[in-house]
Amino acid sequence: MNILIAMDSFKDSLNAKQVVQSVKSGILRANPSANIISMPIADGGEGTFETLMTALGGVKKTISVHDPLHREVSATYGIINHTSAIMEMAEASGLPLLKPCERNPLKTSSYGTGEMIYDALERGIRSFVIGIGGSATNDGGTGMLSALGYRFFDEKGNVLSSYGGNLLSISHMDANEVHPGLKESSFTIACDVNNPLYGKEGATYVYGPQKGADSHTLKILDKGLKHLASVIHSHTGIDASHVEGSGAAGGLGAAFYAVLNATLRSGINIVFDALDVEGAIQTSDLVITGEGQIDKQTLMGKGPGGIITLANKHAKPVIALAAAITDDAYALNDNVDGLFTVANGAFTHEQMMHSTRAALMLEHTAYNLFKFRQ
Repeated sequence: MNILIAMDSFKDSLNAKQVVQSVKSGILRANPSANIISMPIADGGEGTFETLMTALGGVKKTISVHDPLHREVSATYGIINHTSAIMEMAEASGLPLLKPCERNPLKTSSYGTGEMIYDALERGIRSFVIGIGGSATNDGGTGMLSALGYRFFDEKGNVLSSYGGNLLSISHMDANEVHPGLKESSFTIACDVNNPLYGKEGATYVYGPQKGADSHTLKILDKGLKHLASVIHSHTGIDASHVEGSGAAGGLGAAFYAVLNATLRSGINIVFDALDVEGAIQTSDLVITGEGQIDKQTLMGKGPGGIITLANKHAKPVIALAAAITDDAYALNDNVDGLFTVANGAFTHEQMMHSTRAALMLEHTAYNLFKFRQ
Protein backbone atom coordinates (compact mmCIF):
# COMPACT_ATOMS: atom_id res chain seq x y z
CA MET A 1 0.00 0.00 0.00
CA ASN A 2 1.29 3.45 -0.97
CA ILE A 3 0.48 5.97 1.75
CA LEU A 4 1.06 9.71 1.41
CA ILE A 5 1.42 11.59 4.69
CA ALA A 6 1.03 15.29 3.84
CA MET A 7 0.54 17.23 7.06
CA ASP A 8 1.04 20.73 8.39
CA SER A 9 2.45 21.68 11.78
CA PHE A 10 0.80 21.43 15.19
CA LYS A 11 1.35 25.10 16.04
CA ASP A 12 3.34 25.76 19.24
CA SER A 13 4.06 22.04 19.53
CA LEU A 14 5.49 20.19 16.51
CA ASN A 15 6.69 21.38 13.13
CA ALA A 16 5.33 19.71 10.00
CA LYS A 17 8.34 17.40 9.63
CA GLN A 18 7.92 16.14 13.21
CA VAL A 19 4.18 15.62 12.69
CA VAL A 20 4.76 13.55 9.55
CA GLN A 21 7.48 11.48 11.24
CA SER A 22 5.23 10.69 14.22
CA VAL A 23 2.41 9.46 11.99
CA LYS A 24 4.86 7.46 9.90
CA SER A 25 6.24 5.73 13.00
CA GLY A 26 2.76 4.68 14.09
CA ILE A 27 1.84 3.29 10.67
CA LEU A 28 5.05 1.29 10.37
CA ARG A 29 4.52 -0.22 13.81
CA ALA A 30 1.18 -1.54 12.60
CA ASN A 31 2.22 -2.32 9.01
CA PRO A 32 5.99 -2.59 8.48
CA SER A 33 5.51 -3.29 4.77
CA ALA A 34 3.66 -0.02 4.05
CA ASN A 35 5.31 2.20 1.43
CA ILE A 36 5.17 5.70 2.86
CA ILE A 37 5.76 9.03 1.14
CA SER A 38 6.58 11.70 3.74
CA MET A 39 5.57 15.23 2.74
CA PRO A 40 5.58 18.04 5.32
CA ILE A 41 3.48 20.91 3.98
CA ALA A 42 2.86 24.60 4.71
CA ASP A 43 0.53 27.27 3.34
CA GLY A 44 2.64 30.43 3.30
CA GLY A 45 2.74 30.85 7.06
CA GLU A 46 4.91 29.17 9.65
CA GLY A 47 7.06 26.39 8.22
CA THR A 48 6.99 27.52 4.59
CA PHE A 49 10.73 28.23 4.56
CA GLU A 50 11.73 24.82 5.91
CA THR A 51 9.26 23.04 3.63
CA LEU A 52 10.60 24.71 0.49
CA MET A 53 14.21 24.29 1.55
CA THR A 54 13.64 20.58 2.08
CA ALA A 55 12.05 20.28 -1.35
CA LEU A 56 14.49 22.43 -3.30
CA GLY A 57 17.74 22.12 -1.38
CA GLY A 58 20.02 25.10 -1.01
CA VAL A 59 22.29 26.87 1.44
CA LYS A 60 21.12 28.61 4.60
CA LYS A 61 22.41 32.06 5.50
CA THR A 62 22.09 33.42 9.03
CA ILE A 63 22.52 37.16 9.46
CA SER A 64 21.97 39.85 12.07
CA VAL A 65 18.80 41.92 11.59
CA HIS A 66 16.45 43.98 13.73
CA ASP A 67 13.33 42.48 15.28
CA PRO A 68 9.93 44.26 15.32
CA LEU A 69 11.11 46.48 18.21
CA HIS A 70 14.45 47.18 16.51
CA ARG A 71 16.56 44.88 18.68
CA GLU A 72 19.30 42.82 17.06
CA VAL A 73 18.39 39.19 16.38
CA SER A 74 19.57 36.44 14.06
CA ALA A 75 17.49 35.51 11.02
CA THR A 76 17.99 32.71 8.52
CA TYR A 77 17.05 32.50 4.86
CA GLY A 78 17.96 30.14 2.03
CA ILE A 79 19.75 30.56 -1.29
CA ILE A 80 18.93 28.19 -4.15
CA ASN A 81 21.37 27.69 -7.04
CA HIS A 82 23.15 30.96 -6.20
CA THR A 83 20.33 32.93 -7.84
CA SER A 84 17.15 32.67 -5.77
CA ALA A 85 16.27 33.30 -2.14
CA ILE A 86 13.59 31.72 0.03
CA MET A 87 12.57 33.69 3.10
CA GLU A 88 10.02 33.88 5.89
CA MET A 89 9.33 37.38 7.10
CA ALA A 90 8.57 35.92 10.54
CA GLU A 91 12.28 35.20 10.94
CA ALA A 92 12.85 38.94 11.36
CA SER A 93 9.40 40.43 11.98
CA GLY A 94 7.36 37.61 13.48
CA LEU A 95 5.04 37.58 16.48
CA PRO A 96 7.03 34.85 18.30
CA LEU A 97 9.95 37.29 18.60
CA LEU A 98 7.94 39.34 21.09
CA LYS A 99 6.69 38.58 24.57
CA PRO A 100 2.92 39.05 24.93
CA CYS A 101 3.52 42.22 26.96
CA GLU A 102 5.66 43.66 24.13
CA ARG A 103 3.04 43.35 21.42
CA ASN A 104 1.99 46.77 20.18
CA PRO A 105 1.55 47.28 16.42
CA LEU A 106 1.79 51.05 16.87
CA LYS A 107 5.47 50.52 17.68
CA THR A 108 6.49 47.46 15.65
CA SER A 109 8.26 47.55 12.29
CA SER A 110 8.97 45.16 9.41
CA TYR A 111 12.43 46.71 8.98
CA GLY A 112 14.22 43.41 9.64
CA THR A 113 12.46 41.77 6.71
CA GLY A 114 13.89 44.45 4.45
CA GLU A 115 17.34 43.80 5.93
CA MET A 116 17.12 40.15 4.90
CA ILE A 117 16.20 41.17 1.35
CA TYR A 118 18.99 43.76 1.27
CA ASP A 119 21.55 41.15 2.36
CA ALA A 120 20.45 38.83 -0.44
CA LEU A 121 20.60 41.66 -2.98
CA GLU A 122 24.18 42.34 -1.90
CA ARG A 123 24.97 38.67 -2.64
CA GLY A 124 23.65 39.05 -6.19
CA ILE A 125 20.26 37.41 -5.60
CA ARG A 126 17.53 38.75 -7.86
CA SER A 127 14.70 36.21 -7.47
CA PHE A 128 12.77 35.98 -4.20
CA VAL A 129 10.07 33.73 -2.74
CA ILE A 130 8.92 35.13 0.59
CA GLY A 131 6.34 33.76 3.01
CA ILE A 132 4.68 36.56 4.95
CA GLY A 133 2.60 34.78 7.57
CA GLY A 134 2.93 35.27 11.31
CA SER A 135 3.84 38.95 11.45
CA ALA A 136 3.98 41.12 14.56
CA THR A 137 3.61 44.28 12.49
CA ASN A 138 0.95 46.56 11.06
CA ASP A 139 3.19 49.12 9.34
CA GLY A 140 2.00 48.54 5.78
CA GLY A 141 5.47 47.34 4.82
CA THR A 142 7.02 50.75 5.38
CA GLY A 143 9.70 49.24 7.61
CA MET A 144 10.68 46.70 4.97
CA LEU A 145 10.78 49.40 2.29
CA SER A 146 12.85 51.72 4.51
CA ALA A 147 15.53 49.03 4.92
CA LEU A 148 15.71 48.85 1.11
CA GLY A 149 16.27 52.60 0.78
CA TYR A 150 12.78 54.06 0.42
CA ARG A 151 12.11 57.15 2.52
CA PHE A 152 8.87 58.37 4.06
CA PHE A 153 8.45 62.05 4.95
CA ASP A 154 6.05 64.09 7.02
CA GLU A 155 4.56 67.36 5.72
CA LYS A 156 7.59 69.30 7.04
CA GLY A 157 10.02 67.14 5.08
CA ASN A 158 11.31 65.16 8.06
CA VAL A 159 12.16 61.48 7.49
CA LEU A 160 9.85 59.29 9.53
CA SER A 161 10.75 56.12 11.36
CA SER A 162 8.71 53.28 9.91
CA TYR A 163 6.28 51.72 12.32
CA GLY A 164 2.52 51.50 12.55
CA GLY A 165 2.00 54.58 14.67
CA ASN A 166 3.58 56.86 12.05
CA LEU A 167 1.44 55.92 9.06
CA LEU A 168 -0.96 58.83 9.41
CA SER A 169 1.98 61.28 9.49
CA ILE A 170 3.34 60.27 6.06
CA SER A 171 3.06 63.03 3.46
CA HIS A 172 5.07 61.50 0.63
CA MET A 173 7.77 58.93 -0.17
CA ASP A 174 10.74 58.74 -2.49
CA ALA A 175 12.97 56.06 -4.01
CA ASN A 176 16.16 58.09 -4.46
CA GLU A 177 18.28 55.82 -2.27
CA VAL A 178 16.86 52.38 -3.02
CA HIS A 179 19.13 49.42 -3.65
CA PRO A 180 19.88 49.34 -7.41
CA GLY A 181 19.36 45.58 -7.52
CA LEU A 182 15.63 46.02 -6.98
CA LYS A 183 15.20 47.11 -10.61
CA GLU A 184 16.33 43.66 -11.75
CA SER A 185 14.54 41.66 -9.06
CA SER A 186 11.34 39.63 -9.02
CA PHE A 187 9.30 38.79 -5.93
CA THR A 188 6.79 36.00 -5.42
CA ILE A 189 4.96 36.43 -2.14
CA ALA A 190 3.38 33.46 -0.41
CA CYS A 191 0.22 34.65 1.35
CA ASP A 192 -1.79 32.54 3.77
CA VAL A 193 -4.67 35.05 3.81
CA ASN A 194 -6.58 37.01 1.16
CA ASN A 195 -7.68 40.05 3.16
CA PRO A 196 -7.70 43.53 1.61
CA LEU A 197 -5.47 46.24 3.06
CA TYR A 198 -7.99 48.09 5.23
CA GLY A 199 -11.63 48.02 6.33
CA LYS A 200 -13.53 45.59 8.52
CA GLU A 201 -12.06 42.60 6.67
CA GLY A 202 -8.64 44.19 6.33
CA ALA A 203 -5.28 43.65 7.98
CA THR A 204 -5.91 45.67 11.13
CA TYR A 205 -9.37 44.64 12.27
CA VAL A 206 -8.92 40.94 11.50
CA TYR A 207 -5.37 40.39 12.74
CA GLY A 208 -4.54 43.46 14.84
CA PRO A 209 -5.98 42.11 18.12
CA GLN A 210 -3.61 39.12 18.16
CA LYS A 211 -0.74 41.57 17.68
CA GLY A 212 -1.72 43.55 20.77
CA ALA A 213 -4.07 46.22 19.38
CA ASP A 214 -7.02 47.38 21.48
CA SER A 215 -10.17 48.94 19.99
CA HIS A 216 -8.73 52.47 19.97
CA THR A 217 -5.48 51.30 18.37
CA LEU A 218 -7.38 49.38 15.69
CA LYS A 219 -9.05 52.57 14.49
CA ILE A 220 -5.73 54.45 14.31
CA LEU A 221 -3.97 51.67 12.43
CA ASP A 222 -6.79 51.11 9.95
CA LYS A 223 -6.90 54.82 9.13
CA GLY A 224 -3.12 54.70 8.79
CA LEU A 225 -3.21 51.89 6.24
CA LYS A 226 -5.92 53.67 4.25
CA HIS A 227 -3.78 56.81 4.23
CA LEU A 228 -0.67 54.84 3.26
CA ALA A 229 -2.55 53.32 0.33
CA SER A 230 -3.16 56.81 -1.05
CA VAL A 231 0.52 57.79 -0.58
CA ILE A 232 1.70 54.66 -2.38
CA HIS A 233 -0.90 55.20 -5.10
CA SER A 234 0.44 58.72 -5.68
CA HIS A 235 4.01 57.41 -5.83
CA THR A 236 3.48 54.33 -8.03
CA GLY A 237 0.14 54.83 -9.75
CA ILE A 238 -0.97 51.48 -8.30
CA ASP A 239 -3.89 51.10 -5.89
CA ALA A 240 -3.31 47.87 -3.99
CA SER A 241 -5.85 48.49 -1.25
CA HIS A 242 -8.40 45.91 -2.40
CA VAL A 243 -6.06 43.39 -4.01
CA GLU A 244 -6.48 39.97 -2.40
CA GLY A 245 -3.59 39.45 -0.03
CA SER A 246 -2.68 43.13 0.24
CA GLY A 247 -3.65 42.98 3.91
CA ALA A 248 -1.35 40.04 4.63
CA ALA A 249 1.27 40.64 7.35
CA GLY A 250 -0.15 43.97 8.43
CA GLY A 251 -0.17 45.40 4.92
CA LEU A 252 3.20 44.02 3.85
CA GLY A 253 1.43 42.37 0.92
CA ALA A 254 0.36 45.79 -0.40
CA ALA A 255 3.92 47.14 -0.23
CA PHE A 256 5.31 44.19 -2.12
CA TYR A 257 2.57 44.37 -4.75
CA ALA A 258 2.44 48.11 -5.40
CA VAL A 259 6.04 49.16 -4.76
CA LEU A 260 8.13 46.09 -5.64
CA ASN A 261 5.83 44.77 -8.39
CA ALA A 262 5.53 41.43 -6.62
CA THR A 263 3.20 38.60 -7.51
CA LEU A 264 0.96 37.61 -4.59
CA ARG A 265 0.18 33.91 -4.67
CA SER A 266 -1.51 31.47 -2.40
CA GLY A 267 1.15 29.91 -0.22
CA ILE A 268 -0.47 26.56 -0.80
CA ASN A 269 -0.01 26.81 -4.56
CA ILE A 270 3.65 27.79 -4.24
CA VAL A 271 4.42 24.91 -1.88
CA PHE A 272 2.30 22.38 -3.75
CA ASP A 273 3.96 23.24 -7.06
CA ALA A 274 7.45 22.90 -5.54
CA LEU A 275 6.61 19.54 -3.96
CA ASP A 276 4.52 18.20 -6.87
CA VAL A 277 1.81 17.32 -4.36
CA GLU A 278 -0.73 16.42 -7.02
CA GLY A 279 1.65 13.92 -8.59
CA ALA A 280 2.26 12.30 -5.20
CA ILE A 281 -1.48 12.02 -4.56
CA GLN A 282 -2.07 10.40 -7.93
CA THR A 283 0.41 7.60 -7.13
CA SER A 284 -0.97 6.98 -3.61
CA ASP A 285 -3.57 4.50 -2.40
CA LEU A 286 -4.35 6.51 0.72
CA VAL A 287 -3.73 10.11 1.77
CA ILE A 288 -3.32 11.30 5.36
CA THR A 289 -3.41 14.99 6.17
CA GLY A 290 -4.11 17.32 9.08
CA GLU A 291 -2.83 20.05 11.38
CA GLY A 292 -3.17 21.23 14.97
CA GLN A 293 -6.82 22.25 14.62
CA ILE A 294 -9.35 21.35 11.97
CA ASP A 295 -12.38 23.58 11.59
CA LYS A 296 -14.77 24.82 8.90
CA GLN A 297 -12.00 27.07 7.55
CA THR A 298 -9.79 24.11 6.69
CA LEU A 299 -11.03 23.95 3.10
CA MET A 300 -10.61 27.72 2.69
CA GLY A 301 -6.93 28.23 1.91
CA LYS A 302 -5.28 25.98 4.47
CA GLY A 303 -2.71 23.34 3.54
CA PRO A 304 -4.71 20.29 4.67
CA GLY A 305 -7.74 21.68 2.83
CA GLY A 306 -5.70 21.76 -0.37
CA ILE A 307 -4.64 18.15 0.19
CA ILE A 308 -8.25 17.09 0.76
CA THR A 309 -9.40 18.89 -2.40
CA LEU A 310 -6.75 17.19 -4.54
CA ALA A 311 -7.47 13.79 -3.00
CA ASN A 312 -11.15 14.24 -3.84
CA LYS A 313 -10.23 15.32 -7.37
CA HIS A 314 -8.36 12.05 -7.96
CA ALA A 315 -10.84 9.88 -6.01
CA LYS A 316 -8.27 8.93 -3.37
CA PRO A 317 -9.39 8.03 0.15
CA VAL A 318 -8.24 10.64 2.66
CA ILE A 319 -7.97 10.66 6.45
CA ALA A 320 -7.58 13.88 8.47
CA LEU A 321 -5.94 14.01 11.91
CA ALA A 322 -5.82 16.92 14.37
CA ALA A 323 -5.18 17.70 18.00
CA ALA A 324 -8.48 19.59 18.10
CA ILE A 325 -11.59 19.30 15.94
CA THR A 326 -14.20 22.04 16.31
CA ASP A 327 -17.93 21.33 16.19
CA ASP A 328 -18.24 22.94 12.76
CA ALA A 329 -15.41 20.82 11.35
CA TYR A 330 -17.73 17.93 10.73
CA ALA A 331 -18.93 19.80 7.66
CA LEU A 332 -15.84 18.15 6.15
CA ASN A 333 -17.35 14.67 6.51
CA ASP A 334 -18.47 14.73 2.88
CA ASN A 335 -14.87 15.40 1.82
CA VAL A 336 -12.92 12.94 3.97
CA ASP A 337 -13.15 9.24 4.71
CA GLY A 338 -12.15 9.70 8.32
CA LEU A 339 -11.80 12.66 10.68
CA PHE A 340 -9.99 11.87 13.92
CA THR A 341 -8.65 13.74 16.91
CA VAL A 342 -5.37 12.41 18.28
CA ALA A 343 -6.18 13.63 21.80
CA ASN A 344 -6.51 10.82 24.30
CA GLY A 345 -6.66 10.87 28.08
CA ALA A 346 -7.68 13.62 30.48
CA PHE A 347 -5.01 16.16 29.57
CA THR A 348 -5.12 19.93 29.66
CA HIS A 349 -4.52 21.85 26.44
CA GLU A 350 -1.03 22.76 27.66
CA GLN A 351 -0.22 19.11 28.36
CA MET A 352 -1.50 17.99 24.97
CA MET A 353 0.55 20.61 23.17
CA HIS A 354 3.80 19.55 24.82
CA SER A 355 5.90 18.30 21.91
CA THR A 356 6.70 14.88 23.37
CA ARG A 357 3.09 14.13 24.27
CA ALA A 358 1.77 15.44 20.95
CA ALA A 359 4.20 13.23 19.05
CA LEU A 360 3.15 10.17 21.08
CA MET A 361 -0.55 10.89 20.55
CA LEU A 362 -0.01 11.15 16.80
CA GLU A 363 1.98 7.92 16.73
CA HIS A 364 -0.53 6.00 18.87
CA THR A 365 -3.49 7.22 16.81
CA ALA A 366 -1.82 6.21 13.54
CA TYR A 367 -0.88 2.83 15.01
CA ASN A 368 -4.43 2.12 16.19
CA LEU A 369 -5.96 3.19 12.88
CA PHE A 370 -3.71 0.95 10.83
CA LYS A 371 -3.81 -1.95 13.26
CA PHE A 372 -7.59 -1.80 12.82
CA ARG A 373 -7.21 -1.80 9.04
CA GLN A 374 -5.20 -5.02 9.00
